[in-house]
Order: sequence, then structure tokens, then C-alpha cells
Amino acid sequence: MAFLDVDLRRVTTTIRSSWATTERIVGRSLRDALDPLLYSHTEAEGRAV
Repeated sequence: MAFLDVDLRRVTTTIRSSWATTERIVGRSLRDALDPLLYSHTEAEGRAV
């Protein structure tokens, strides 16, 4: 069980780090495209809260 826990943690970390890299690459171009939309949406949410 301990082995499974460690292995699962390693897999999660790997997925997280590879996702972070993908997010950095894709996110930059996505952010450039969606920034106006996301910003206005977030701003509206901020005012509501």
C-alpha cells in the first residue's frame, strides 16, 4: 500500500509538472487570445463578490 501511495504521488507530480509546462506554452497563446474576455469576466465576478 505504501508503494502504491508513493507511486501515485510520483505520477501526480509528473502529470502536474508536464501540465504546468503545457499550460505555460499553450496558456501564453491562449491568454493572448482570451485575455480580454477572461479579464472582463473576472472583473465582473470580483465586483459581484
